[in-house]
Amino acid sequence: MCATTSIEALTSEAETLTREIEGGLLTFASSEAREEWFTFRVRWLSTPAQGGDDGFAADVQKLRRFRTILEERSRQPTSSDAAAAI
Repeated sequence: MCATTSIEALTSEAETLTREIEGGLLTFASSEAREEWFTFRVRWLSTPAQGGDDGFAADVQKLRRFRTILEERSRQPTSSDAAAAI
């Protein structure tokens, strides 16, 4: 896979992950996690692909991990769900 194809694939995945996170999963983030997300987004948008392919791949890996954490949190019952079960 050439470098251009790799960057294009990572860019596409990053865009998809960002849409998933901002499209609803972010509501399950703590206030600290939301703050970290917005800090990451500002940095990432202002200096994309910092560190070349490896740096960009590391950023995409962070996006994957953040999405996974938020997906897990979205499946956890909320306190209102627990109160309704009583």
